[in-house]
Amino acid sequence: MSWFCPSDIHRTSKKRARRSGSFHGFFMAEDHPQRLQNPKWPLVYTLLTVSYFATVALSFALHQRLMTMYTDLLEVNKAWARQLDGYSRLSRLALAVSAPGSDVFESRDPNAEAVRLSAALRLFQDASAGAERDLKVDFSGDEGPGLVPELDALRMHVEEIARSTECVFTCFRTGEIGESAELLAARDVTLLKLNACLEGLRARARDTQLTHIYGQLAIASSLTRWQTLIGALFVLLVAAVAVYGYRTSKLAAATELEGRRYLSALEESEARTRAIVETATDGIVTIDERGLIKSFNAAAQQLFGYAAHEVIGKSVNLLMPPPYRDEHDGYLRAYLATGQKKVIGTPREAEALRKDGTTFPIELSVSEMRLGTRRMFTGLLSDITARKKAEASLKAHARQQAAVAALGQIALKGSGLQALMEETA
Repeated sequence: MSWFCPSDIHRTSKKRARRSGSFHGFFMAEDHPQRLQNPKWPLVYTLLTVSYFATVALSFALHQRLMTMYTDLLEVNKAWARQLDGYSRLSRLALAVSAPGSDVFESRDPNAEAVRLSAALRLFQDASAGAERDLKVDFSGDEGPGLVPELDALRMHVEEIARSTECVFTCFRTGEIGESAELLAARDVTLLKLNACLEGLRARARDTQLTHIYGQLAIASSLTRWQTLIGALFVLLVAAVAVYGYRTSKLAAATELEGRRYLSALEESEARTRAIVETATDGIVTIDERGLIKSFNAAAQQLFGYAAHEVIGKSVNLLMPPPYRDEHDGYLRAYLATGQKKVIGTPREAEALRKDGTTFPIELSVSEMRLGTRRMFTGLLSDITARKKAEASLKAHARQQAAVAALGQIALKGSGLQALMEETA
């Protein structure tokens, strides 16, 4: 039979505990302190962090969008300013095309004026072609190409003026001065149409520019409102972070205080347990799943004659005489493998082995406990040598009393037989 043969966890009776002054199952007697609670706001912290970074990113994106719009608006305004300057130059070049028709009446040199007309017409055509090209390149959608028909009408009027001027030159060459004056009057009508076309072109360009500016300003105003909203949200997030930081600091302080109390309670519990174990009149021995001794209290040291450092870490069968020593490891392995428990119930009697090699009777109680994933076994041992001697003395006295009684009976029977024989004689 093994000492530490696991069975249903049991306790010694209160009567025996009071008698022996021991504390069996001491590891169950302490009220464990309340576990520390984890902070309850990790999700809030995560949401605040995500919202903070999202707000910053959105604010940065809006700022970039506003800057891009501002840059685009400047570029578009520069492009329209170049177009308006180009239209002013076209107006001057158109006047230069019409000027030779009037100047010929003073110079009386149609050939020289024809050269001026040809040069002015080429400059106008080049400038109008450049303006049309800039409209198609600098502006998208219908803003630029929508003005191309206006430029075409302007070129048509200039070409008509050039043809009228050529006719005036022809009349001058043939001496038909009166007819040239009539042609000059018709040219002036075309020149009025040209000026009206130029004003319409400028007005339409300005309207298109203003429409574009107002559209960009409307978008910028909308983005500014969003930026204001994001700013307010950012302020709320900062306030929420401040509140969360305050709550977290309070929780951290409370957790630290609770942790200190918890550690203090554990230390106090451990000290009480150690005091109970060390001052118990019964020996208390704790072993692990491999049967190695993990604790050996003062009473056990006095019982077995070993110091604690001599047995801790060694197999518990060191304290057992044969046959318990040979059987113990097998019993323990079988229990750990199968989980089958042998019923021990109330404390049982066994034999123990002292350091000097002598044996003595003990009363043993075994309990099982779990520390995390580990399994430990605690044995409570009492020296019952005196009790055994008393029991033996009582048995011897009882046997002596029985022998005396038997002799008395025999004596009685002998005296009765003698009286009967005398009476018969």
